[in-house]
Amino acid sequence: MCRNTRYYFLNLQVFIILLLVFVQSALIANTIPYEVFFEGISNKDLLARLREYSELHSTKEKKIDSLATAERRMGQELSELVKVMKSFAYYDAKITTFIQGDQTPIALRYRINPGELYYFHEVTIEHKALVELDTPYIPYDYTQITNKDLEIQLKKAAQPQKILSAESQVLQTLHERGYPLAKIGPREVIADRITKQVSVKFVVDSGPQLAFGPLEIKGLDKTKEQYIRNRLTWKEGMTYSPSLLESSRDNLENSGLFSSITISYDRSGIKENHLPMVIETSERKPRTIGAGLSWSTTQSFGVNTEWEHRNLGGFGEMLRAEAEATLELYKGVLRYRIPDFLTPNQYLDWILDAQHDSELGFDANEFSLSGIIGRKINSSLFLSYGLELKYIRIRGSDNDGEDLLLSSPFSIKWDTSDNLLNPTSGHHMSFWCTPYTSASDLSLFYVVNRLVTRFYQRIGSTDRFVLAQRIEFGSIAGSSRADVTATNRFYAGSESALRGYSHQSVSPLDSSGDPLGGRSIFIGSIAARFRLGKDLGFVTFFEMGNVYTDILPNFSESMLKSVGVGLRYYTVLGPVRVDLAFPLDRRKGIDDRYQVYFSIGQAF
Repeated sequence: MCRNTRYYFLNLQVFIILLLVFVQSALIANTIPYEVFFEGISNKDLLARLREYSELHSTKEKKIDSLATAERRMGQELSELVKVMKSFAYYDAKITTFIQGDQTPIALRYRINPGELYYFHEVTIEHKALVELDTPYIPYDYTQITNKDLEIQLKKAAQPQKILSAESQVLQTLHERGYPLAKIGPREVIADRITKQVSVKFVVDSGPQLAFGPLEIKGLDKTKEQYIRNRLTWKEGMTYSPSLLESSRDNLENSGLFSSITISYDRSGIKENHLPMVIETSERKPRTIGAGLSWSTTQSFGVNTEWEHRNLGGFGEMLRAEAEATLELYKGVLRYRIPDFLTPNQYLDWILDAQHDSELGFDANEFSLSGIIGRKINSSLFLSYGLELKYIRIRGSDNDGEDLLLSSPFSIKWDTSDNLLNPTSGHHMSFWCTPYTSASDLSLFYVVNRLVTRFYQRIGSTDRFVLAQRIEFGSIAGSSRADVTATNRFYAGSESALRGYSHQSVSPLDSSGDPLGGRSIFIGSIAARFRLGKDLGFVTFFEMGNVYTDILPNFSESMLKSVGVGLRYYTVLGPVRVDLAFPLDRRKGIDDRYQVYFSIGQAF
């Protein structure tokens, strides 16, 4: 009996499985393909929005099991589609459905009667007491807020989103004009179905106009309170403004001293229309140690280390030590920065620099002391200027010897790019102008000028595909090339300029094929960067240019060209870069067939 029972249940299981397979096959066989049509609409933006909100249209697999299901699902979508019509100010819109089932694929048709468009007729602001204060105040004159301020045009479509945006703009305008306590009450919107006109009334209480009051700073440990005050863009007594709060917060965040910053006000302490302000901070650890590696077939391995203290005396004074070593270059830099030098947003750098540089065209030892003043003009524009005294000893060049050089470096930088190590949009322009003379021969005088521009353009709405361009131009005016110190001349062939060619070998050459350095340079680069998901990407690039004997590039001379590909592994610190570059105008006995570069950050 037990054996028969097991046999019975085994057959039952087989039967159920076969039945399910049959039913599934029948359903698949009876699946009906369809197309969705929206009739009666000519507005392309509205049509796109209807298609977006229709699940029947937006689904990839446009198949349905029956006409009854199609009718039911079309009915379920009607309310959402009507809302879309109203969002475009068609408040009387009516939508009916029709299924054309005598064709393949079947046609699901939404027949839309949009009705007339509703227009803005009037927008007003009415005062109502909403702000609770013990002292009386004079509210804002709301007639000073225009429709232009609210980004509303009369006799234009009265879309709900524009009404909501205008309401937010009322508050923002009042805040910016010194009314931080302003409140909005329930708005009143009247749509006239006969005239198709919409009237909007915003109910507002501006509260009193206030000025910045006394400041309380909390959470400081090593940092002095005056340092905070130096970085604020408002002063006590100035009319309250959220934009001044934002710029002050940016200044404090950019100092690198704080892990968190909160700026608020204490409305309970208002006296004589002065609003007490509160800044709460949490300080970061002031010291940082870092190290990095690089490698290329031209320079083999390179290592760099750094140590930094960002707050030596409590006023954001920075002491930074850097060291770099490759087969050709040994370099050490000690930098001491004094922030807010003479004025906010300006610093003074004292820099000690020592290096040994062994290149194909020279072997140089340099020691320098410089004082540089840097100033931030705005969020995109920076400039610096200063003085430098440099001792230099050169061997293996066409101008060997020792000298003491005096220079006055000047630079200006304009940067709107979105990321330092992995820019995907914006522009960058840097210009350097450095006059040089010799302490032993003041008749020797030349000026080194260099301009580098970079452009980044996303192709599409994301950063998956980015087109990057770089142009470098340089010129040395004044003394002859032979009198210009070899280390100040132009060379190319590096991981960022004319990849593929031997390191610093692109230059006028002597009879032995060693680079002499040039008086002018022009390099153009273009790269297409593709990101393949979260972590990986690849790059293709093309570069061309040359270094010239004359003060200006001679474009009648042929340019050297290179192409290459690269891989990117994206990390929180920036992309790890590996590039493979091929010189298209390979010079016999000078350039290898290819070069490989490895480092962190994009090439440009």
